[in-house]
Amino acid sequence: LTYESARHAAAFSMVQGHASVWVSQNYSARKWKIVSDETVKIEEGAGSAFRVVPGLTGEKGTVSFEDAARPGRYLRHAGYAMRCHSSSHGGPFALDATFRPRPALTGEPGFVSYESVNFPSRYISHRGFHLRIEHAEDSTLHRNDASFRIETSARY
Repeated sequence: LTYESARHAAAFSMVQGHASVWVSQNYSARKWKIVSDETVKIEEGAGSAFRVVPGLTGEKGTVSFEDAARPGRYLRHAGYAMRCHSSSHGGPFALDATFRPRPALTGEPGFVSYESVNFPSRYISHRGFHLRIEHAEDSTLHRNDASFRIETSARY
């Protein structure tokens, strides 16, 4: 376990189970927001709160994001777009809803990136303000689009 991964794991244990919101690194006024079950974006305003729970696949060190307002519904990717679905969707749902937390692709302290379990090297990121999983690119834009800060507060 490296210092960086230990520091990251400690930071995650602080938010696990608590309702939190995720803020874009390159659009600091925009947060993950469920627009509909089929559309998750980064938008200005309050954002949608999620609980970080152990990854639905059961793989150690992974996480899933449960909608704090609607327990039993999780962020997952389908067709590379992020959606918020009930775990009753079946099929590869658990794989689609499980991510590996990684140090931010930007390397910026206080930010994190999330790698898809079933599509390694694809990270939660935004394009046109829509959340998706995108292939990691060696570009400043992608690294910023795939790095997020976690806000935990009693109001969530």
